[in-house]
Amino acid sequence: MSLQPDHMEEVSSWCQRKLGLKEEQLDSLWFERLADASHDVGIDLEQTEGLYRRALEKSGVSWRCHRSLAIVHYESDRILEAVSRLQVIFKDPNTQGGPDPISDVELADLHLLLGQYAYESENISGA
Repeated sequence: MSLQPDHMEEVSSWCQRKLGLKEEQLDSLWFERLADASHDVGIDLEQTEGLYRRALEKSGVSWRCHRSLAIVHYESDRILEAVSRLQVIFKDPNTQGGPDPISDVELADLHLLLGQYAYESENISGA
C-alpha cells in the first residue's frame, strides 16, 4: 500500500474518530507518531517535517521528536538545521525527562549522531 501525503491526514482523522478523541486531546506524541509513520512509509520529507513541527507546538515534546526532526533535516540536506535540532536536546533538560527519559546508550547515540552531523557540516565546534 502506498500512502500519499493527504492520506496521513485521513489516517489521523480516522484514528481520532475511532478513539473518540477531540482535537484538543491530540498531544505531541500523537503528531510525533504520525510523523514517524509518515517517514517510515516514505511520504515526502516536507510533509513529515510538518507533522513533527505540529508535535513541537504541543506540550510534552519528547527528545525523540527532536531527534527524528533532526534526521528529516539531515535527509533534506539541511545539515546545520539537523545539528541545531540535536543541540536542543542537550540544551533543554525538559526534553530529556518526561515519560520517556534518555538512557545512557541513547544519550551516547545522540552524541555520536550530533558529532557525525557537525563533522559533515564542517562545524566541529558544534560537535
